[in-house]
Amino acid sequence: MDSDADKTRMIRRSRPASDAGTPATPPKLPDTSHHDPDATRIIQPNQAPQPSLHQVPETGGIDDDATRLIAQPNPGLDPGAPQSAGVDDSDKTKLVRRSSGGAASVATTGSSQGPGTSMDDPVTGWLVVIDGPGKGNQVAIGEQDNHVGRSGGADGARVCLDFGDHGISRNNAFVLRYDPKKRRFKILPGEGANIVYLNDDDLDVPTEIKAGDVIELSDTKLRFVPFCGPEFDWVDTE
Repeated sequence: MDSDADKTRMIRRSRPASDAGTPATPPKLPDTSHHDPDATRIIQPNQAPQPSLHQVPETGGIDDDATRLIAQPNPGLDPGAPQSAGVDDSDKTKLVRRSSGGAASVATTGSSQGPGTSMDDPVTGWLVVIDGPGKGNQVAIGEQDNHVGRSGGADGARVCLDFGDHGISRNNAFVLRYDPKKRRFKILPGEGANIVYLNDDDLDVPTEIKAGDVIELSDTKLRFVPFCGPEFDWVDTE
């Protein structure tokens, strides 16, 4: 049997009396005043993170070398004139109106003038929806040719029937014409796929239309109500 002298002994060292009740002191943090800002930093628990040494540059001033956008005036435009975002007036159809003396004046379709100026495209009659989508509504008719359709706007029909009947052609279902020289109205076939009826007869040739006549297309019926005619025309007021 092995002797006890050959056994490994564990030696325990007692703590000095001066350290018996003293809490352990945390390791001292290295001085970071001259430390690399990109180096890893050790943060002790319950200690607020130190601010980064890199500060965001102030932007109170304006860099004189910064790129600046300068609007260049258009030499062809009057600086004080309003800019138009729509269709150029030069592309709009001009209506020629003749006064009682035979002199012709030019008006632009769809434009409006202020008080005291000459009228542009005055109303000559109405189409009243008596059946179908939009029943009870009315649309105005102007001088010369009035293309009728369900699409309005600069590129649409002059007389817009946008009441929800998609069987109506967008731009040219039919044409209503007021002739100020002869003071009468005509209805002309358009280019729509659906047939247009005038007083239950299909419209295949230009036909004179009178007060109370009914125009039918798709699910919509329209009653014609003239304003101008033999008894009155706007030329009489000039």
